[in-house]
Amino acid sequence: MSKVAILKTSPGTAIEDYNRLMHLADCENFLPKENKTIIKLNLSWSLFYPACSTPPWQLEGVLKTLRNDSYRDIIAVENQTVVTHPWKGAYYNKWLPILNSYGVEFQPLTDVEWVPYKPKTEMLAMYDIFGEILIPKYRHHAHKKIHEILVDLLAIQKEIHKGRFAVMDGCVCGNGAGPRTMEPFIGNVILAGEDQVAIDAVAAKIMGFEPLEI
Repeated sequence: MSKVAILKTSPGTAIEDYNRLMHLADCENFLPKENKTIIKLNLSWSLFYPACSTPPWQLEGVLKTLRNDSYRDIIAVENQTVVTHPWKGAYYNKWLPILNSYGVEFQPLTDVEWVPYKPKTEMLAMYDIFGEILIPKYRHHAHKKIHEILVDLLAIQKEIHKGRFAVMDGCVCGNGAGPRTMEPFIGNVILAGEDQVAIDAVAAKIMGFEPLEI
């Protein structure tokens, strides 16, 4: 059975709470230390906006935990969209000083080579949407169709990566139509787990949705 850890937190304890959270969710069982650990950041807007992108306290909490647990080969990555720029986002969201202090390289995925990938698992809907699947050499995890696409993406993640682990920040949450139009409010909750579907289901439940009805 999948395990999702949830903790209440506060501004004064958030960094250390991430350490407790990740160990409650058994992160060391899913992230082999002998492999490169890729931290996939989330950037929904280049400017800082509460509950929009990876907040600096989350990044520091995760990096501090990994370094204290003797993870040495770590890299942080982020992609570019029509409304984001990875270097601007890293600057305005205060990622760079934290990455520098823990000796972690920031690698925008715009600057790496992308190569075709043919999944070993049979795809349910991926090829109906995308003619070709490309992945970066610094690998990261890339409507009746939405469920099938999510299943396809999860299958590809498991093929590419030796381990997966998700950490979700709800210190500041948001109500609204999207990440750049939300009304922020204090949530003071953080989540973690290996099962990407399970952690999303728990988060949806916290937000008032029935996961199996979405």
